[in-house]
Amino acid sequence: MDHIYGENEMGGTNWLYLSPAPHAELGQPVLNTTSAPELTSGALGAVAMVAGIWPVLLGGAYFISKRRAKTAAEEQREAVETAVAEARSEEEAKMQAALAKAAKDKDAAIAREVKNARDEAIKEMEAKMAPPAENGSSAKEDV
Repeated sequence: MDHIYGENEMGGTNWLYLSPAPHAELGQPVLNTTSAPELTSGALGAVAMVAGIWPVLLGGAYFISKRRAKTAAEEQREAVETAVAEARSEEEAKMQAALAKAAKDKDAAIAREVKNARDEAIKEMEAKMAPPAENGSSAKEDV
């Protein structure tokens, strides 16, 4: 017997097979002498790294999305406040313009009425001061 199957295959196994026939003829696979932990150490080493990185990545994505939503809400609130302030200032300007126009119209109406009253008073005064007209007396004298 020149070979004990399982002694060096896959770095040594828990099972040893003794056979006078070649092990390949018995259906046992021809295996490398590299152990299973050496073959899987790269992939299994990455599991811890991935398990550590995913929470950080997902937490970062959560933080970014919450921050973006908070920023959008603040921008919307500021935009609404700005729009309300602009609308109020526009309405205040319109109100001031309307009040100024009303005051101007009132002053114009008062001036117009004062002028009309003055003109009427002048006409009445002129009518009282005018000499009485001779109603046909001069015509009778000429005849």
